[in-house]
Amino acid sequence: MSGQVRRGALRRACVISALLCGASSARAQQAALPVVEPVLGPATDSGMTLDVARRIRPELEPVPISVGAIDIVPSLGLRGGYDSNLYAEQTAVRGEPYLQVEPGVSLRSDIDKAVIRVEATGRFARFNNQPEAAEDSYSLSASGRYAVTSQVAAEAGAQVAQLIERRDSSGFPGGRVAPVRFVESTVYGRAFLDSGAMRGFASLDVTRFDFRDTRALDATGRAIGPIDQDIRDNRVIRGSARLERRIGPALGVFVQGIVSSIDYARAQVAPGVLNFTGKSYTGLVGVAFRPGNLVEGTVGVGYFSRSYDAAVLRPIRGVAVDAELKYYLTPLVTLTGAASRSVEEAILQNRSSGLVSTRGSVRADYELLRPLIISAGGDYYVNAFRLYPRRDKVTAAFVNARYSLSRNLTVDADVRYDRRAVDNDPLTASFTAVVGSLGLRYAL
Repeated sequence: MSGQVRRGALRRACVISALLCGASSARAQQAALPVVEPVLGPATDSGMTLDVARRIRPELEPVPISVGAIDIVPSLGLRGGYDSNLYAEQTAVRGEPYLQVEPGVSLRSDIDKAVIRVEATGRFARFNNQPEAAEDSYSLSASGRYAVTSQVAAEAGAQVAQLIERRDSSGFPGGRVAPVRFVESTVYGRAFLDSGAMRGFASLDVTRFDFRDTRALDATGRAIGPIDQDIRDNRVIRGSARLERRIGPALGVFVQGIVSSIDYARAQVAPGVLNFTGKSYTGLVGVAFRPGNLVEGTVGVGYFSRSYDAAVLRPIRGVAVDAELKYYLTPLVTLTGAASRSVEEAILQNRSSGLVSTRGSVRADYELLRPLIISAGGDYYVNAFRLYPRRDKVTAAFVNARYSLSRNLTVDADVRYDRRAVDNDPLTASFTAVVGSLGLRYAL
């Protein structure tokens, strides 16, 4: 599974929770695998994590409302911005300002050895003079974690969310169309091990994707006809396990396996065009290293295989990669690089194809002031299709600044550049877009 979101706050328009993450395509929106710290442990300096993006700043966190054993943090965000290419077009480009409302509430309860979380969030965007471009997203999630022993923990949870597919997704319908909404429903269970010298997890999740039909739009942005998206509905059952072991003061090794069963609701995309029901396997072996407190990383290399129930569809196999490197330039600056290679698929209206996605990203986080975090980064990926010669090359860059005025009030500004170049597919547009926004969030 791949993927990080590559468009600005508007294009994401999908909720972010502490439980489940968003991703790059509808497939990548599947429940994220848990993050397991390397057995070497995160780099710290006198008890403070050196990773600027993950650092807890207690004096800037909102004070929750306590009702018995339950802590509640409601919040409301308001964001305004401008999208230079609302419909991700190559010609007849249309830019529009927008206004977005972002309500949210988080509940947490710590009871003995158990932690229970419930979160509800939403994003509702409206565009000037373009009602068909409205985007409504929401998420409701619940999870519980129980410490069985000091070394073993168990977790279970569920989420239902209506999300908006990014327009640079390889599966997004071509032409000028309204936003594509899909409902993602997930249930999962996980077990964790942390014995100091050894860490790992095992997980099982079931995720269902229900795509809503969208509408084709004319040159003015008015709806002129429906576009069937039910051909993309599917269910994924996935199991994963990862085990890491320390073999020295600065080195650890890990193995990881992921098995997925993917079942599409319809057997055919179009007459004679088969869908991609089948199975996916990924295996990785790798190392976690931290030669000092300034550098740490993990590198995993292995093999992926995507097979299909339809005998006429050839399996896709190749080298899998999952790597991340962090450099703590100073206690106030963190540099991050990541790379991955995985197999996915794109389900289009009259075509479908498996593809190999190769990605690389860089990011810098700078704590300019204790309440002011500035982040900048870039992302580049290539989706190489296998059943026809299409190739998508996507470049993205962003700059973000977030300032905490108080425990309750945060302001942030965001500018993002996206460029997609599509080769060998005249039905899919290449495009360039710039999205800028300014947001304000108040948490009680």
